[in-house]
Amino acid sequence: MLALLLAAALAAPVESFTIKDTTYGIDRGIWFHRTPRFRADDYRLFVFIGDWYLEEINAAAAVDANGGSAAMAIVSTADLRPGDIVNRARFAQMIVTDVMPALRARLGGLPPPDRVIVGGASFGGPTSTYLAFRHPELFGNVISQSGAFWRGNKGTSEPPEWLTDQLRRSPRLAIRFYVEVGAEEKQVAPNGLVFIEPNRHLRDVLQAKGYTLRYVEVPGAKHNPEHWRAALGPAIDYMSQRDKLRPSG
Repeated sequence: MLALLLAAALAAPVESFTIKDTTYGIDRGIWFHRTPRFRADDYRLFVFIGDWYLEEINAAAAVDANGGSAAMAIVSTADLRPGDIVNRARFAQMIVTDVMPALRARLGGLPPPDRVIVGGASFGGPTSTYLAFRHPELFGNVISQSGAFWRGNKGTSEPPEWLTDQLRRSPRLAIRFYVEVGAEEKQVAPNGLVFIEPNRHLRDVLQAKGYTLRYVEVPGAKHNPEHWRAALGPAIDYMSQRDKLRPSG
């Protein structure tokens, strides 16, 4: 599977390389890209969770168009199920212990956390939020697309909305959020929650805690990569304009 994914990456405008994933004991695929306007002394780093950001969403094109001076990495999760990733300390350990040092070596250092954005769609929404929540020393910004915030602790269904409750109970951290969900995401999750509702609940909690937040319900959009591809550009644009980042609904 990894060989096939890396072969596909060679046709895309990104570099591909593997790292030694010491957490899971495998070689893990990473795709890496710098925008045409990249400046080593002034750039943002976007880290996307999940293989669909390579071709189905084409994050490289979105970062090129909207990211200014930026580098981008996509972390392959083809070997893992969503339940193995969401709200999982082990997965976060892999990102911190293996992925970020590899990016540090490739870039000659990492930007400060207010210039590092972690993002994901579906299970990647809460996964990205969990990463920033647990490691704000690395990640100061989150992009969540159609986040599966109905999930419980360690990828389970219970207790529902576990991560949102953790954010509610914890002191506010130096994290900015871009949370988007399709207005037509009314499917029912395994624990009985209508998918869009935990995203609204997360919005309410973040606003009440005073986080810098942009929340968007995309008209007519459903839970699919076509929606995420179209919605990613505005999210990257928002995260790339630091002076415009203010709390909002």
